[in-house]
Amino acid sequence: MKYLAILALVSAFFSPASLALTEQHSITELAPNDQRYLQYQRQRINDLFMSQLGQNIRGDKSDLIAMQKLIDQHIIKRDDTLMNQALGVVFGDLLAKDLNMKWVVYTDQIGRSRALQLGHSEYLLFPVSIISRRTDAGITPDIQQLYRQTVERIQPHITKNPYYKPVH
Repeated sequence: MKYLAILALVSAFFSPASLALTEQHSITELAPNDQRYLQYQRQRINDLFMSQLGQNIRGDKSDLIAMQKLIDQHIIKRDDTLMNQALGVVFGDLLAKDLNMKWVVYTDQIGRSRALQLGHSEYLLFPVSIISRRTDAGITPDIQQLYRQTVERIQPHITKNPYYKPVH
């Protein structure tokens, strides 16, 4: 049962239905407010890294281990959606760096979300909520496994997409 919940959450995070762009969707550059929000979230997590783990965000896979410690040691509680979303921003930064993605704003009929865009393609990831959706559902995420699954899901789109052009 727990496995089905995890599978459903991974599918919601990265599914063809959530990726297809129509006339009702738009992708735009981050506005200054979005950039400030992401920076604020990074700073919140960096402050926790420093006070609880004695290290800064490093921008490499060692951050995944540090994030897991914050969760496993209950430094960030399951029901603290905002802090779990802040973890999602740091998680997203690592994906952006490793997969050559960029932060954008995705808007549709439901609302506005910060997302990662693969090159100049229609493929998007929504890392801000990837951890908080799991913790809100009572699931303790395995951050390294989640990272591997996310990379595995998007990797075919990187290697097979003729429209993929790196953003950096």
